[in-house]
Amino acid sequence: MADPVASVETIVRIALAISEAVGTAQRNIDQCKDVQTQVSIARDSLLVLQRKGLADKGSAVGRALGNLKKTLRRALELVRACQEDQGFVQRVLRAEDLSSQLRQVKQDILQELSMATFAINAHMAPDARHHHGQRQLQVPFLPSLITCLHAPLV
Repeated sequence: MADPVASVETIVRIALAISEAVGTAQRNIDQCKDVQTQVSIARDSLLVLQRKGLADKGSAVGRALGNLKKTLRRALELVRACQEDQGFVQRVLRAEDLSSQLRQVKQDILQELSMATFAINAHMAPDARHHHGQRQLQVPFLPSLITCLHAPLV
């Protein structure tokens, strides 16, 4: 199981490295900045959770943060690839591929953040309680989640 505290510290270091790399990107600058924005929001949010002690418990939280860490490492590699100086033809051919990969990694970051959020929310949910002789789990966000899952696709 991944250590959530160590994962948060690693995520913060990766986020700072992404910010530095974006500053010297030569291609796909807008997409690199979009990745940087996502990552900085995740970093700041995780630091708040860590200060509150909410990111340091639970195997699901640790696994979710471990997966996020892997995705952010891939994002860092892609942003660093945008720094490389290449010949014109190679740059044009590689730029589209990098652009596609950056779009995908942005989606992957959002997915991993969603899973981390879900794991943290589940960890914070109160234990099962008795209600009219039945065990009932009190999860404040669950009704809205169920509503979203059953809503018609637009």
